[in-house]
Amino acid sequence: MLGAMLSREVEDPIFEQTRAWLESCPDAYFFLVFDELHLMRGSAGTETAFLIKSLLVRLGLDKPENRHKLRILASSASLPIDDARAADSLAYLRDLIAPFGTSTAPSDPGSTDPEFWRKCIIAGTPELPMAHPRTMDPAPFQELLKVSCSQQDMVTAIQSADAEPALVKIAEQLGISTALPEAERNALICESAADQITLACVSATKAEIRATSVTEVAQKIFGGGEAAKDAVRGLLLARALNESDVATRALKQGTPSFRIHTFVRNIEGLFGSVSQNAGGTTEVSDLTMDRGLSHAKTRDGTRGRRLFELLYCQACGDLLIGGQRGKTGSPAKFELLPATPELEKLPDEAAVTTFDSKTLDEYAVFWPSGNPAKVAERPYDQWQRAVLDPALGTIEVGGVTRQGCISGQIYFQLDGALPRAGAPKTAQPYCCPNCGTDYSLRPASNSQRSPIRAFRTGFTQASQLVATELFELLYATKDAPKTIVFSDSRQDAAKTAAEVEKLHRRDLTREIFVTAARGHLKLLASRFVPDGPERYKKIGELASNPATQPLLGAQLDEWTKEGPGMQNQKVRLGRLLQSEENSTSAVLSIIAEAFIRLGIHPSDVSGRDSFNRRPWYKSFEEANGKIEFASSLSLDNKLEIIREILASQEEFAAEVIFSNSFFALGPVDECTRP
Repeated sequence: MLGAMLSREVEDPIFEQTRAWLESCPDAYFFLVFDELHLMRGSAGTETAFLIKSLLVRLGLDKPENRHKLRILASSASLPIDDARAADSLAYLRDLIAPFGTSTAPSDPGSTDPEFWRKCIIAGTPELPMAHPRTMDPAPFQELLKVSCSQQDMVTAIQSADAEPALVKIAEQLGISTALPEAERNALICESAADQITLACVSATKAEIRATSVTEVAQKIFGGGEAAKDAVRGLLLARALNESDVATRALKQGTPSFRIHTFVRNIEGLFGSVSQNAGGTTEVSDLTMDRGLSHAKTRDGTRGRRLFELLYCQACGDLLIGGQRGKTGSPAKFELLPATPELEKLPDEAAVTTFDSKTLDEYAVFWPSGNPAKVAERPYDQWQRAVLDPALGTIEVGGVTRQGCISGQIYFQLDGALPRAGAPKTAQPYCCPNCGTDYSLRPASNSQRSPIRAFRTGFTQASQLVATELFELLYATKDAPKTIVFSDSRQDAAKTAAEVEKLHRRDLTREIFVTAARGHLKLLASRFVPDGPERYKKIGELASNPATQPLLGAQLDEWTKEGPGMQNQKVRLGRLLQSEENSTSAVLSIIAEAFIRLGIHPSDVSGRDSFNRRPWYKSFEEANGKIEFASSLSLDNKLEIIREILASQEEFAAEVIFSNSFFALGPVDECTRP
């Protein structure tokens, strides 16, 4: 961002006015603050150093009369000065900043000596608890964890009556009197739990606090084992006793909080060796998730069998084999290689490109089957006979089957699949050769145009899942949830931010859909009268009352149309979504009303489209517990919004109900048509 500001004309006044102030005011000082100043080597460190010095020159702080007006403050956890690495730390600070920030007066030229920076570093000293480490029984802490998991609000749950027996036993183990008032006792439990966790994180060789694994903490406090890990979770809950609105006694100043690093492995593919058994079936072994290995690892350290990337059809589960195309000079014979990182793409793009984004020139897909391959309805796919040598990893197109080799078919894409002349062909088949699942008719804008997938988890999906769980915990503690997702790739970081928002909206949409369907079924069930004496009696009551007589026809129509659905727990989509039937009336559908109530745009996924040239939410208001159109809108304005909502529902219904994912609602019958 600083680099962008230095190069944009629109930012010039900021630097010019700051420079003028520094030059004109004798008491003006410029404070440059670095957060997380880490050791950066190579091109990244050089770029940062030049960026800093460009800023200081731009502000005139390189001039002898102004250089003493610079003050530099920085925090860092990676600048050791008490061991053999001290010289590197001091040289790094000198190279990054000097001679800037080293002058005390206009006559002081500053220093370029690395030793100058030694006295500038203020090393932190850990404040260790005065308590003594304890070895405790894990049972009460496990019980506290069990109680907390019984309710959604974990922090409130551990302060309920159900948690009282466990808290009494925990207090006894921590040496806290159980005769104290509950608020005082819980505060002492919280402080003592923090002390014990801190002491468990103290290094055995040095009296300093270090990052410590949960396993090691469990070993030190509870003696180790799987049960001890759950006890550590209970101990952390004990530390959270006073972290809710229920607590009345404040904790003593300096009570430590803790940061936990949880690592979620993002699987980048599944790899294995292949062979053919006596029955002619292809077998897979030596499975691994380590990308980049060419051969399997063996117990004795020798080189194992050749590894290939495994692919599958998400419709039928049939297995295929893939790999990077080796450059042999012959399109009829080439080697399948493990995908190699493209380091030159960092940091803008990820180092490893996935199967979904490979071109036909880069990647080959082999189907180990002799059955006739099914192809796409459009002239997009072609499968040719080929032979795979699993020992050498070579594929020979049109080759003769021989001992130890696997017969199959290799994928080629036809020119008809190209969106334009000269465009690269993709390595992904549009149709599964085994089951015939065909994605060729999908629009070009669809991100999934092949049923063949790699065994991998998406970085975005993993980030969204973790973020959702963290948000749940933060809501439980009554905090305002915020999250920051980092990535080694700038492009991945940008994509992740957008995709997490998109996926969250998709999941929320499904939740709204299910909740609305259940609520509507419950409402219909409360009004439904089964055919028989009860219905005849109800009809008589409606017909005899002049106030309800006009509603009789509509009620009979509802019983007729919705009766089967109510009895079988089915609901017509037309009752939930905006339908053609109500497009001529200014009535919002159940789903649209639910969206608006939550502050979500009812028709635009991005949430930015306006209605009548003003923010979309100003077109609605709440009256008598219902979301309605704003009274200031004309009927034409209301109907125009209804039509926009109606037009956006086709994609909405397709994704929520028919989407090919584990979170779709599954198969539906003819009642799904709105």
